[in-house]
Amino acid sequence: MKSKKTRIALRAMLLTAILVMAMAVTSFAREIPKNMRANLSYYSYLDLKLDEGETIGKITVNKKGALTVKKYGTYKHVSASYPEDNENSVEYGILAKKAGTYKLNIQIKKGKKVVKKATVKVYVTNGTPFKSIKFAGKQYAATYNKSLGSYVSRYKTTKSKGKLKVTMNKGYK
Repeated sequence: MKSKKTRIALRAMLLTAILVMAMAVTSFAREIPKNMRANLSYYSYLDLKLDEGETIGKITVNKKGALTVKKYGTYKHVSASYPEDNENSVEYGILAKKAGTYKLNIQIKKGKKVVKKATVKVYVTNGTPFKSIKFAGKQYAATYNKSLGSYVSRYKTTKSKGKLKVTMNKGYK
C-alpha cells in the first residue's frame, strides 16, 4: 500500500503530464486583431496569423471603395525543435481614401470550407495624432516624415524651461 504522500506525488505528476501533452497538441490559435489604426498618408500593415492549413478567403470592406487592401506576402515559420510553434502568417497593406471608421470582414478557410469569420475595425485618421504642440507659448508643428518613419518638429527652441501643452486630434487620447 502506498503512502498518502506517494499518492499525492503520483497524482501531481500525472496531472502535469496531461497538461504538458495538452499544450503540445494545442497549436497557437489564430491571432487576428479586433482593432487597428490606419493613416491616409501611407500603408498600414495588418498581419494575420493562422493555424496550419488555413488560408484567407475573401476580405470585404463595409464601405465599398473606402479602403485598398493589398496582399504583401505569405510567411511560414517552421520550428524543428518546437513543432507546436509552427504558424502561417499573411500580411496585408491597408490604404484609406478617407478618414473614418471601417470594418474589414475576413473569411478564414481550411481547404474550401470557411472555418471562421472575423471582423477588424479600422480607425483611419488624417495625418498626425497631434492637433497642436506648444512649448513656452510658441506653437510647434509636428509632421510625418515618410523617409524617417517618424514625426518631426519644424521648429527648434533654445529655451530650457516652459510649459508644454499638447492637444490631440479627435480619436487619440
